[in-house]
Amino acid sequence: MSSLNNILRIKQQPYNLLLITGLLFALFSLFSDKRNTLDFHLHDTYFVIAFSHFLGLLAVIPFFIWAIYFFCKKIIYSLKLTWLHTLLTIIMLLIFAFSSLIDNNYPIDPTPKRYYDYSEWNSFKAFSSYTKIIALIFLVFLAAQVILVINLAAGTIRLPRKRD
Repeated sequence: MSSLNNILRIKQQPYNLLLITGLLFALFSLFSDKRNTLDFHLHDTYFVIAFSHFLGLLAVIPFFIWAIYFFCKKIIYSLKLTWLHTLLTIIMLLIFAFSSLIDNNYPIDPTPKRYYDYSEWNSFKAFSSYTKIIALIFLVFLAAQVILVINLAAGTIRLPRKRD
């Protein structure tokens, strides 16, 4: 385990946690049930995506952010900002993935959804609260990305280095 810690150097380079998170999302996407689907409603359009594909797409986000940190590691301003950004990003991605997997109203069922399954359910109220939760998760995720931009911008304009 110490050799893995030496390779990743998590204390000095916390963004390597993003690499691990991306690998885990990619691994889970390979072994998830291909029949589970996520349904997205945008105005009058109904999108259906396999959960394994959704996890594969979620794996791209931490890989991309890790690549930004990896190639810009010389201009990172603060280790504390890096930790804050990394942890917020990972936590929001995990919450988003698990909230998409676990729906409080219905357990995930691989069978196709039918209209009459929803006929007695107050769908507007449930979709409204679920949408608010997803929007809050997304806003916190975006705020975390602003931390990355601030960290890189402060390092680029050569502010005095902060001793963490």
